[in-house]
Amino acid sequence: MVDDRGSDSASSLPTGARMWPSKRYAEMHQRSLQDPERFWAEEARKLDWYHTWHRVLDWDPPYARWFVGGRLNACYQCVDRHVQTWRKSKVAIYWEGETGETRVLSYSTLFRGSQPFRLDTAEAWDQERGSCCNLSFNGP
Repeated sequence: MVDDRGSDSASSLPTGARMWPSKRYAEMHQRSLQDPERFWAEEARKLDWYHTWHRVLDWDPPYARWFVGGRLNACYQCVDRHVQTWRKSKVAIYWEGETGETRVLSYSTLFRGSQPFRLDTAEAWDQERGSCCNLSFNGP
């Protein structure tokens, strides 16, 4: 949608929302097509890895394995690392329930709320603090 000032906008975005400049997006998209492995390696380096990968892509059609040998913690990436920075009080999730109930959750609120689950899970599986476990699920 284009507003009367000629800039990109969307009616569903909150007032003051920042949008990526389309030129920057197009440049990133072009780089990702020209050299996908290099592009995704650069993007992946922005994350905190327990073990860095030794190969970006292992491609044996129709199978692909990305970041072979790399290990990271998804919960740490999404919540924990932000609690240690200026973002701890920033909004992590705007939530709206089926009945219209709303909640605004900061990174620190999510972190505190996830602690009982983490501790219960570790105890239930007889895991020590800091040990690794793997949770799998069938996504949509």
